[in-house]
Amino acid sequence: MENYSMFRYFKGQEENPYNQVYQNAQYMFWGYESMFDFNFNKADFKTISWVDEYSPYFKKWETVLSQNPVNKQDLFELWLYELLAEHLPDKNYSTKDKFMNLYYHSKK
Repeated sequence: MENYSMFRYFKGQEENPYNQVYQNAQYMFWGYESMFDFNFNKADFKTISWVDEYSPYFKKWETVLSQNPVNKQDLFELWLYELLAEHLPDKNYSTKDKFMNLYYHSKK
C-alpha cells in the first residue's frame, strides 16, 4: 500500500475532496501534491524543469535525482520548497511567505 503521509492534503484519492470555492487553498494544494505523486510514479522529474542551474538548490536536486532509487520524501521536500517559494509566487506576482503560510496554516 502506498504511503501518503508526506503529503498534507493528498491521500491517494482519485478525485479532489476539497470544495474549490470554499476550500480553495486546500483544493489547489491537493492538486499540486497529486501532480507530484503522479509524476513521481511515472519517473517524470527532470532537474532543469524545476530548478534553474544557477539556483543554490540545483546541486541538491542533482544529488536526490541521482539516487537509485530516488528517495520520494527528499524529492518531495525539494519540490515543495520550489513550488511554494519560487513557482507560485512568480506565477502570481506574490511573495513566498504568502504560499508558505497558506500551505502550512490552511486547515486540512
